[in-house]
Amino acid sequence: VKAGTKPLPDGCIYDSNLPFMVSKLKEMGLEIVMICRLRDTVDSVVSFYEEVSENNIDIVISSGAVSAGRYDFINEGLAKVGAEIFFHKVQQKPGKPVLFGKLPDNVLVFGLPGNPVSTVVGLRFYVNRAVQRLLGEGPETATSLPLLNEFNNDGGLTFFLKAALDRDSRGNLGVKILTGQESFEVSPLLSFYGWVILKPGEKKLSVGDKIPFYRR
Repeated sequence: VKAGTKPLPDGCIYDSNLPFMVSKLKEMGLEIVMICRLRDTVDSVVSFYEEVSENNIDIVISSGAVSAGRYDFINEGLAKVGAEIFFHKVQQKPGKPVLFGKLPDNVLVFGLPGNPVSTVVGLRFYVNRAVQRLLGEGPETATSLPLLNEFNNDGGLTFFLKAALDRDSRGNLGVKILTGQESFEVSPLLSFYGWVILKPGEKKLSVGDKIPFYRR
């Protein structure tokens, strides 16, 4: 339900994804042509993509219904309208089920997972990067900064970590990896400045390690 609705009905959650997405897309310089809420049916998804093809739209971004659950119909809907899927599911967290493709009329399609931080990561590192490429911008360069706190990684996936900038006891600028890294935990987004990306196999980071930092 819409954020701020009170009282919150039983069995419902607030939609934090839409207001965040609208804000970030405008920040990227994009014009938002359509905003739609779809029912959890294949027909609803198909009808939406058919409507997209009738409008002057360059990029379509969805949030949710892209994984392998009972009501995740984005992938099936795209298949029915003849979309070309470039990839679906990436060895990363959060946001493993992320999808990228194009409709038959060359409209780019991004299917972002619905967990809030998965949507945030998808916008930052997939949608934003695509927009930069379309504008002719070159590769993004990370800033190398020392780590201010230890972090242990127990997984074998590329890990996008919410991080903040801070200073050490000598006043030198560094990066602090925040607590609350699960994809449903949105409160760290209030204090984060950007992202640290751990590659698969990087099991432990120690204080003082130089790490790549990406702005939010």
